[in-house]
Amino acid sequence: MEKYLRLIKFVRPHIGLLILAAMLMVISSVFDGVAIGIIIPLVDKILAGKEFISIGYTKIPAFLQNTIIYINGLSRGDLLNYIIIWALILTLIKEVLVFLHSYMMVDVAKKTIRDVRNKIYAKLLTLSMDFYHRNKTGVLMSRIVNDTAVIQEAVAEGLTEMIYQPFQFVAYLVMVLAIRNYFSISWRFVFILIVLLPMIIYPIVRIGAKLRKIT
Repeated sequence: MEKYLRLIKFVRPHIGLLILAAMLMVISSVFDGVAIGIIIPLVDKILAGKEFISIGYTKIPAFLQNTIIYINGLSRGDLLNYIIIWALILTLIKEVLVFLHSYMMVDVAKKTIRDVRNKIYAKLLTLSMDFYHRNKTGVLMSRIVNDTAVIQEAVAEGLTEMIYQPFQFVAYLVMVLAIRNYFSISWRFVFILIVLLPMIIYPIVRIGAKLRKIT
């Protein structure tokens, strides 16, 4: 972890692009939660014929109340068509956001690799001839070209997961609580899920730690 934090220091010059990518990750996570949280009660209306009732109906803005009234007035067939169209639109927007923040993170990774290689090259220029006599050219080239390429995965993949996954977790948690309120699911069932969650995460974290060490 200490080495990874040292690596993050090389990302600081590109913090603006990193923040923009993080903002897109937040928006993308919100789209995930909103899409699932809205589609489930809408499908429930289609299959069971129930009215689409928003949580805290009386406390929401007037335009949302009017939207809910409009949805409740639609036939099942029309509502199904709307769901298909909006599901495609939301998926398209979400995938565009994922592409943009992935592209930005790769750009940050590439620029970070460039900076690291420049520092390594500057360091090599200061070393003595005796150092080059004791170290083979191929080894030094491998350090500059191959070893630094690992940084791209650490930044583009590792840093992305470090930022993106917490936002997704919060979005899904809010969605689960909203669904729980909508369907009046017992808190006991939610508590069981919360207890089981660490039992699922623990082996994943342990395996992930071993894989990182091997890598």
